[in-house]
Amino acid sequence: MRLNKIIIGLICAYALATIFFIAGLGKVILFNDFLNVVVGYKLFPMPLIPYLAVALIGIEMSIAICLVLPYFRAIGALGATGIFLFFITLVFYAQLRGLNIECGCFAFMKKQIVGLGLLFQDAILLGLALIVYKIDKQKAAILHFK
Repeated sequence: MRLNKIIIGLICAYALATIFFIAGLGKVILFNDFLNVVVGYKLFPMPLIPYLAVALIGIEMSIAICLVLPYFRAIGALGATGIFLFFITLVFYAQLRGLNIECGCFAFMKKQIVGLGLLFQDAILLGLALIVYKIDKQKAAILHFK
């Protein structure tokens, strides 16, 4: 495998890990604000919202950790792929319902409203996660057969 592919994969993996870590940390710091964002999507029963919020934070932080650990990078990339597909579905559904709500992506940064820009952003991040997965799986296959 060419070195530049490995470097591209590492850059993408570390960029995604940073994004997930910052997003998760912001949600921990401003947990009550994040709860209000989750309520705004009007999809989940109120008693489950705190548990869902904690689970999402845990998933984001776990993905961040997996993406920086070589042995778990492919798992982190698959997790990132799944969570971005989930986010894209949530944003698309909120748009269909005409909700004008914050996305809750980065709790302590600029507030972003759900919309086409967010769908585009998540699609790009999904692409990065797929790149990491593909490169990491190719690298693992090469190392396994050497």
